[in-house]
Amino acid sequence: MGQDRTNFLVNEGMNARVLKLYAEPEGNSEDEKITENGEAHYYIVPKEARSASATLLARKIDETRKKTAKLLGRGRYLVDRDRDRVDAPAGHTSTSLSHALPEDVPLDWFSPDYFNDLPASMRARYHDSPIALPLPRRLWEDPKRDWKTMQYKLFMTKYGDEVKAQYLLPTDEELAAIEENAKAYYGDENDGDDEQDDDEDMGDDINP
Repeated sequence: MGQDRTNFLVNEGMNARVLKLYAEPEGNSEDEKITENGEAHYYIVPKEARSASATLLARKIDETRKKTAKLLGRGRYLVDRDRDRVDAPAGHTSTSLSHALPEDVPLDWFSPDYFNDLPASMRARYHDSPIALPLPRRLWEDPKRDWKTMQYKLFMTKYGDEVKAQYLLPTDEELAAIEENAKAYYGDENDGDDEQDDDEDMGDDINP
């Protein structure tokens, strides 16, 4: 699914930031096969961590891919497949799908509420991640979809800054503290055993 969405976006001329929303398998909602009364169908299980904008665009991509396949006479697989795909019922909890987070995605792949509740060490991993999409209410407001190819600086001024403001990113001071604590507690990963022992001896000097 992720590769199909990425291929579609490439053909639509989308910028690299948008492509990264679905490039990793973990960035996509997944289909969970359900068998009931001897018949198989698929629940569309959304990613809990994924933002409304990224989810809206994913749905739009899937709808447009299906329409395009019909126009090209290649739609049988997509049409038949979609007959068996339904949204997972409210409260459905999957035990078979991965809950791992994508590693190299724009910041706004994440739902702000989900992201802001992550530990600081996790939020720090995405400190330099770009913004890819406008807010959901602005995603389709311009028929030309100028955000698709807009230069990043202009995009941030028109759309991105208000998106980024929703996210609680670690401050420079917090990032420095995380780095210093890691050095103090774990040492340099290339240090020998003697240096690691020295680091462990420093424990009394580290603030709790």
